[in-house]
Amino acid sequence: MRSNLSGAYAEQYVAHTLGVLGTEVKVHVKHDLKSGSYTFTDLVITGLKEPVILGRGKGMSAPKGGSIAIEIKNGKASYLKQQKDHMVIQAEGHQNADASITICTRDIKDLSPEEEAALREALQNAGSPLIGMLPRKDETDAMLWKAVKGGNDAG
Repeated sequence: MRSNLSGAYAEQYVAHTLGVLGTEVKVHVKHDLKSGSYTFTDLVITGLKEPVILGRGKGMSAPKGGSIAIEIKNGKASYLKQQKDHMVIQAEGHQNADASITICTRDIKDLSPEEEAALREALQNAGSPLIGMLPRKDETDAMLWKAVKGGNDAG
């Protein structure tokens, strides 16, 4: 439950929150990479209803009618650190969208300042900067466990 349900919940949370920006939300969109392999983008919002500015710089805005590619990482600090190279590869699949971002759990704050900076810089350089945070992984897991159990006990 903690690995699959929690990740699926994070994807749906972001899809429902940001999906209102466009006319369609596609989940797990396959992209072929230059290397000959492929990757899946967690969410692609298309048909933007208005221009969207996510921040400064290249790939941080999308025109009306455009698209946004979003990678979502739901995990503890060690997982986020371990996924850095993979997230950079995934960002290559985002480049067909007008704008591209990465959203992860607040657990990134548990990395050392140097590790957090390195992760943020790698994603910025890959063209899919980290600009949003979900609740900590443990918080989401506890909420979902409580819902699965159907009671008030989160443990």
